[in-house]
This record gives sequence, structure tokens and C-alpha cells, in this order.
Amino acid sequence: MGLDATDAVRTHVRKILRAHDAYHAGIAARAREIEAKGMRLVAGGQTGGYDEQGNAPWEITDWRRGVLLASGNRLEAYEQAMETAADGEVWCDIEAVHDEDSLSEAEPTEGVPAGLAEALEAWVDGSSDLEEIAGFVGWSLEEVESCFVPAQSR
Repeated sequence: MGLDATDAVRTHVRKILRAHDAYHAGIAARAREIEAKGMRLVAGGQTGGYDEQGNAPWEITDWRRGVLLASGNRLEAYEQAMETAADGEVWCDIEAVHDEDSLSEAEPTEGVPAGLAEALEAWVDGSSDLEEIAGFVGWSLEEVESCFVPAQSR
């Protein structure tokens, strides 16, 4: 016999939370592999609008610590900074790590129609009240929060 409707929904929300946890854990593992090779993970890109000359401000930061490593106003300078890191370091853009993996959809749950599953994913993804989610699924707040720990903090 299958789950009752409430249990099915709870089970599906737990699957969504586990998918988030697996996503962040996967990024963290790939990040550690890159760092073990001696590379520094960086995040960067445009930080403002274009001026009259077609230039826009940009920044490059250390992905783990958020420390500003380089900044400027010309796209060419951004590309050059990414290619020629300071002090002979080799930089790897974190976007390359993120591009390898995306958040997987939770496996279907018996008794949860596809449309409801999508609504539940939107609720979990858009919720700022993790305590509400924790109460619904019967987990502690800490267990739910751990599913959303960013990869750089793992």
C-alpha cells in the first residue's frame, strides 16, 4: 500500500532537500579537487552598467574567502586578469565547476502528481522560512539548513 497524501508530500520535500544537499556537496568535492591541483577558485564578472565608451566595471574575487583580487572597467582587462593571475597563480573560474553539475530534480514520489512536485520544488527553492520546511518534514532546522550550505563553506 502506498503513502497517504501527506506522507507522500513530506517524502517528496525530503527528496528535494536531499537533491540540494547533493548538488552543493558535488560542487564542494570538485572545488577541493581543483584546489588540490594548486589552482585558486575565483568568481568574477561585470558589476555595473556600461558607460558611454562601452566599458563596464568588473571584479574578480577569491571564491572561498571573498577577497577582491582584481578589478577594472574594460572587458579586455578582465580577460587578461583571468589569464594572467598574480604571483604565478593559476585561477579557475568557479562557473566552470558549476557548469559541470546542475541541481537535479527530485525523483518522482508515488502519489505526488508532476504539477504538485513542481510546486513543491518552487516552494523549497523560494522559501526564506526554512523553519517552516523543517517543521513540515519533521527534521530539525539544522538538518534543513545543512542542505543549503554553499559549497565554499563545506
